[in-house]
Amino acid sequence: MIDDDDIEKKLQDEAAQEESLDLPEEPEVPDEVVPEREATGPIDPKGPLGLRGRVGLEGPSLTHEEDLAFEKIQGRVDKVLKKTLPKHDLDSAINWFIYSRDEFAERRYAINFLTWALISGALQKPESVEYSDDSGGERMLDSDGNFWAALQETFDRMMEMPPIA
Repeated sequence: MIDDDDIEKKLQDEAAQEESLDLPEEPEVPDEVVPEREATGPIDPKGPLGLRGRVGLEGPSLTHEEDLAFEKIQGRVDKVLKKTLPKHDLDSAINWFIYSRDEFAERRYAINFLTWALISGALQKPESVEYSDDSGGERMLDSDGNFWAALQETFDRMMEMPPIA
């Protein structure tokens, strides 16, 4: 018959053997560390427009999938811009053009300009910021900076959003 003292001694011996094994120490896991994510704004780097930022307007025509994603981003830009324009004393009921000459166009709807800026990840200010409304109104120089400030604020707010397309 095995008595309690023998069982206890055997358990102590086994515990001592386990302690003597050279097991690697488990690394300490810090309290929930969330790595900082690089801001990508509404453009999902793995989505249909994710790689488009490298070629931008200079690349081939948008595919159907890219076009759908572009429209989704553009719709969100339109909403944010319409909320931002009145803060800068600009009418949100007007579709605004920005004059930014490149090989593709002399002027572009502000929402298109912002959408391409989001795709590329950078809002590039033209040397001279000029804008007009879509009624064929006269071209205005953004001498007070309100128009560009509205575009910049819209871009910044969009870059804070999580990816949507």
